[in-house]
Amino acid sequence: MDRLKQRLTHVSKSDFNDWLKYDHEIGGSVKRKRDGSYEFVPLSTGSDSHGGSSDDPWTIRIPSSKIMFHTHPLGCPDHKHKDLCGYGVPSARDLEQFLDEEKTEAHMVIAQDGVYLMENKCLGKRSRRRSPGERDKRFIQSVDQLEKQTQQPQHAADAPEYHQHWWQLYKSHRPSCIDVTHFPYQ
Repeated sequence: MDRLKQRLTHVSKSDFNDWLKYDHEIGGSVKRKRDGSYEFVPLSTGSDSHGGSSDDPWTIRIPSSKIMFHTHPLGCPDHKHKDLCGYGVPSARDLEQFLDEEKTEAHMVIAQDGVYLMENKCLGKRSRRRSPGERDKRFIQSVDQLEKQTQQPQHAADAPEYHQHWWQLYKSHRPSCIDVTHFPYQ
């Protein structure tokens, strides 16, 4: 994971421009190559007929892998959650689904303002899993409340108050399983 973090400290927005211009999410897995570099393999999009669920066609289904990613594009027209997709920071749904993954060590949210890396600190050696604690659950509930309180569609670049409040929640709840790091674009 340290090599991935080192790579993310030098990430450029141009690395993901093709994906961020769409009006739907793209998700997939991240494969580590033999030379130590990383390859992002898109596997699902919000526009795929197989990507969405029957209750929410926007929700993308990404096959489980050790390291996963999805985008938070600039705008999501014609979607019931269009006010949340551009925020950048992981949504309550992102956090909850991340913790539900059995063997996922990390999940990246690729957004307009950088990459947010979520690491699962509850996966122990040999992928033995600890259950998320109360602090994790309260943090996710607080993020969910923050999303419900936000009325206007805002994008990451236009929502510094939202970001500030999100990070305050993260610091005050100190989740035991979820570790989030923001890597701004260089």
